[in-house]
Amino acid sequence: MSIQIKGIDVSKHNGTIDWVKVALSGIKFVIIRDGYGNSVGQKDSKFDYNITNALKNNLLVGIYHFSYATSIAEAEQEAQICNQIISKYKINIKLPVFFDWEYDSFNYYKKKKGVSPTNSLINQMNVAFSNKIGSLGYKKGLYFNNDYRKNVLTSSTINLGAKWLADYTNSPAISCTIQQYSDKGSVNGISGSVDLDYCYVDYGFTKSTDTSFTCDTTKDFRLVKGEEYTFKVTSANKPSITFGTSNVISLISKTSNENDYYFKVKAIGNFDTGTGVFVNGKKQFVINVVDCDTTANFKLSKNGEYTFKSCTNNVTSGNSSIIKIISCIVSNGCYLIKIKAIGKIGECAGIYLNKKSRFAVTIR
Repeated sequence: MSIQIKGIDVSKHNGTIDWVKVALSGIKFVIIRDGYGNSVGQKDSKFDYNITNALKNNLLVGIYHFSYATSIAEAEQEAQICNQIISKYKINIKLPVFFDWEYDSFNYYKKKKGVSPTNSLINQMNVAFSNKIGSLGYKKGLYFNNDYRKNVLTSSTINLGAKWLADYTNSPAISCTIQQYSDKGSVNGISGSVDLDYCYVDYGFTKSTDTSFTCDTTKDFRLVKGEEYTFKVTSANKPSITFGTSNVISLISKTSNENDYYFKVKAIGNFDTGTGVFVNGKKQFVINVVDCDTTANFKLSKNGEYTFKSCTNNVTSGNSSIIKIISCIVSNGCYLIKIKAIGKIGECAGIYLNKKSRFAVTIR
């Protein structure tokens, strides 16, 4: 295994975590429980706090959903519920979304049905959740231990996606994506024990060490669908540009001036899709496609103006006597929308793209 990155997995049972201290302790990723079961009402009460603060402190994030499914249909429903809970963070979820059906799930089924679930059903539920979450645009994965690996899950189920293996020996019994190697770990910023994990797949932990070229863009960013962006690669030899995922970004032009090569790309993918951009096979940055570059609510001074990017010119204000759209121009493949706060201090209006709410502006 070429890399071994240290991480943790957490839920509300770990209390209020000090994510600054966690990040400073050397933890690089976290798998966060979104909730359990087939209802949004069973969302983990610490989920939003955990994911927001983990991302704020530059940890890579994955998700696990604890299952109480008793049928294939319920497993698919749980995937839908999971998506409802995590979708607004989708572009920032770099690790897989894991299905966690284990001993408590088994006992719940037996108590509810009066009989034990068959191995066939357990496999089918794992497959159903994974396929559904994959179809919603996430990396998919399964959590299991060596008992389930040997005695319950088939090899085709296990190999369906990323493998998160609970194995508390020195090294995992099989090649896996992530190994949960302890349930009694100690990490600064977390009171009590916490699960410890190693990740053996590079989801963006490492940077290129290739010194044969330099790229002027190394940080991940977002493009509005239709928007264009140009980056420069300096190299003695003609560089090769590739994308990790097809049909997200299109290379529309390339020019050069001596050792400087300029590549213009355009966002063509569906909203909330993303791809890595590779130079000579080395990942430099990730581009995520969005419909609007502004999604968070904010305050704007009275008579103040604000400009945002949109993929459409079908932009409306919920109340044009409070927040007025004053201009719309085409620039660099997308629309620049300028709004002005013309209402009274304290008033608020929403901004809509194609009749879908994107953000709200309050006058201050």
